[in-house]
Amino acid sequence: MIKTYYSRGFSLLEVLVATFILTFGVLGMIGVYMNALRRVKDSYWYTLANSHLISMSEKSRVSVDNFYTSLVNCQSQLPKGECKLEGGMIEICWQENNCKTCLSKLKVYGS
Repeated sequence: MIKTYYSRGFSLLEVLVATFILTFGVLGMIGVYMNALRRVKDSYWYTLANSHLISMSEKSRVSVDNFYTSLVNCQSQLPKGECKLEGGMIEICWQENNCKTCLSKLKVYGS
């Protein structure tokens, strides 16, 4: 009489393959999360710089003293911030992680 054996459960190879698939899935999700976190941080700096740009252009119409105070605040709030007024144009740049970003120039109406 021939005995037949039926295996129950999972073999070690199946468990190993499932573990690798799960590991790569989790690593992929961590990568997606880190990319989203970096984009949120970049959008924060862009929004802050845009707010300073609009504020400085409005303050340049009213008073030169308020404008230069706003210029100093801009440089202190952005990472390695550079805020300049050259030839009637305001330029705001900041640098983070060896990547320099400059906001597009905006004409100053008061000058």
